[in-house]
Amino acid sequence: KQVNMVNVSSTATNYRTFISSYYLASAAVHAFSSSSKTKAILEGKSPALASNQATILTPHVYNSDGSIDHDCKLGKIHVQPLLTKEEAEQCHRIALEHARESKCWEDGKMSGTQHASYNTVDFPLIEFPDEEVEDDNESVFLSDDDPNSYYPSDNPLATYLADIHFDERIFQKLESCFGLTDLFYEDLFCVQYVAKEEDVSGVGMDSLDFHRDGTLLSFTILLSDPNSFTGGGTVFECLKEKESTHLFGDENVQCLVDGNGAVKPLEIGTCVLHSGKLFHGGAKVTQGTRIVIVGFVGVPEWFQEVDSIINASRDWGRLDVLEKRLKRQDIQTRKNNKYVIRNRKWLPNASSLYNGYYPSSNFIRSYSSSSLVTIQRRQEIEKEFFRTIIKT
Repeated sequence: KQVNMVNVSSTATNYRTFISSYYLASAAVHAFSSSSKTKAILEGKSPALASNQATILTPHVYNSDGSIDHDCKLGKIHVQPLLTKEEAEQCHRIALEHARESKCWEDGKMSGTQHASYNTVDFPLIEFPDEEVEDDNESVFLSDDDPNSYYPSDNPLATYLADIHFDERIFQKLESCFGLTDLFYEDLFCVQYVAKEEDVSGVGMDSLDFHRDGTLLSFTILLSDPNSFTGGGTVFECLKEKESTHLFGDENVQCLVDGNGAVKPLEIGTCVLHSGKLFHGGAKVTQGTRIVIVGFVGVPEWFQEVDSIINASRDWGRLDVLEKRLKRQDIQTRKNNKYVIRNRKWLPNASSLYNGYYPSSNFIRSYSSSSLVTIQRRQEIEKEFFRTIIKT
C-alpha cells in the first residue's frame, strides 16, 4: 500500500491546519525514530531497534507552542501485539463456530449485548454476578484475573480466553500504556462487521456510528486476517486528515491510519488501546467480514477528577448526537411534521405545554455533527477533558 509522509509547518492557522500539522508531525516524529528507520520499514527491512508498539499522538497531547504534554496519557492511541497468530486464529474459529451454533448473530443488532445507544452484532464474553449468583453456580466460573467478573461456562471463546490468561495480558498492556492500576471490566464481547453485499441475513452491521464509550479506557483486538476484508478499523474523529495515509510502527507491529482517521492494524491478534472518551466509531467494511474482541475497562474513582467528567459530559453531550437529531428532523420534515418537543414530563404542572415538531433547516444543518464548527468545539472539550480527568 502506498504511504505518504508529508513535511508540514508547525504553525496552525485554522482547525484543519491544526489537525494536519500536529497529526502529521506526530506520524513523522513519534511513529519512527529516524528517516532511515522509516525507509527500512517501507522497504520491508528490519530496523535495528524495535519498540514493539505503535503510539499515535492525537492533537490533544500538544501544547499551543507545539511541545508535547507527556502527562496527557489518555491523548495517545496505542497499537500493540497481544495474541499470537495461532491464538488469534483459534479465537476466530471459535467465534465463528459459537455464532453459528448459537445463532446469536443471525438476528442482527437486536440480538447482541444490547448496548443502550449503539447496538452491535455481538455476543458477550463475560458476565457479572448479582446478589443471587454464588461462586459455585455452574453457569459461570470466576475469572482469576478479575474477581468481580465471571466467564460464561457455555461460551467456548470465553473459556479459551481464560485458558490463555487473556485478562492478565490485556490489563498489563493497559496499565503499562496509561499508567493506571486496579482496572476492571465493564464489558467484554465479540463483534462481527460484514459488508452489505455479503450480509446473508440482511440484518448485520458494516459500520458503527461515532460515539463515546461509557468507560475511560477501551480496546479492540483484531481476530480476522487483515487481508480478508476491505475497509474497517477503529476510526477517530481527531485523526481525520483527508487524502493522506500514514504508516506507524516497526517490524513487530504496524498499523495504517487512513485519511478518514481509521486505525487499521496490519497483523492479526493486534490490539488498539485508547480512551473510550475519544469520539470514535467502526469504519465501514466494504468487502469481507471483520471480527474483533472489544472491551470496556473501568478506572477506579480515586484516579479521576469528578468535575472533569461532569463538565465534559455536559458540554459534549448534545454535540455528539447532532447528526442523529438532524436525521430525525429531516424524516419528520419530509412527513410534513415538525421536530417533537415535549415538556410535559419535566413541567407536569405548567400552564403552558407544547407538543409538536420543529422543522429542519439549513441553519440547523450547518451545526450538524460533521460541521467544522462543531468538530472544533468537540475537540476543544476533549482536549480539556484529557488534561484534567486524571488526578496528579
